[in-house]
Amino acid sequence: MALSNEDGFLDYIMRKLGAPTVKVNLDVESIQDAVTDAIERFCERHKDGSEEHYYVVKVSEDDALNGYITVPVEAQIQELEELLPTNGYNVGQWHNPSWQMAKLTIGSGAGGSSYGQLRLADFVSLRQRLGTINDVLGERFPYTFKRYKRRIICHFNINVGDCYAFKASERCDPRVEGNEDAWNDPWLKAYATALTKERWGNVLVKAQGIKLPGDIELDGTGMLSEAKQEIETLNDQLQKEYEEPIGFLLR
Repeated sequence: MALSNEDGFLDYIMRKLGAPTVKVNLDVESIQDAVTDAIERFCERHKDGSEEHYYVVKVSEDDALNGYITVPVEAQIQELEELLPTNGYNVGQWHNPSWQMAKLTIGSGAGGSSYGQLRLADFVSLRQRLGTINDVLGERFPYTFKRYKRRIICHFNINVGDCYAFKASERCDPRVEGNEDAWNDPWLKAYATALTKERWGNVLVKAQGIKLPGDIELDGTGMLSEAKQEIETLNDQLQKEYEEPIGFLLR
């Protein structure tokens, strides 16, 4: 059965741990804490836990005065990847070093042929060269992103009315409307269950050695050890199967 909300997800975890046949000695808040930790891990490391989004913001009077751009409230931004101006180009910018180098590159490509006559291989090579030129000579817009204050602190002058586009990695938190399908991710379900089991084991360890009616003794140590092993296995699986590959930037 597909899950569509947090209550259904919590019920799923309880059933995986044996409820209602077995009494799970945890309150709802403890289980919710485990789910929150699992979602944080999912959003930060899982390839399906975040997605690329683009936003355009206009500098307000307060932004210009404070020296930072306020991130839209609806944006669940995890990481800001790039900040670019969107005000267009003026005539003077066509004579900057980047443009001059690009002109020379285009003119020298494919034996001096024009841009329209380039072969596909030449075009790909040309784009790579232009990207390198822009990285070296292009205008920089350094910034610092403050995630929890929802601010992009600009280390350059910003003016009222300026528009900036930013490329960001946005969290796919299943508790946010529109992301409900993430409740059904197999890794997230398994990881949340293992974290809940770990919390349950920590509770039972405190009652280790206490005899219950029928000479039953709870094995909290065994459950805790088993949960830790499951967590380790899932973290290893996350790294090998579900994480995005590390990007390398060559200069």
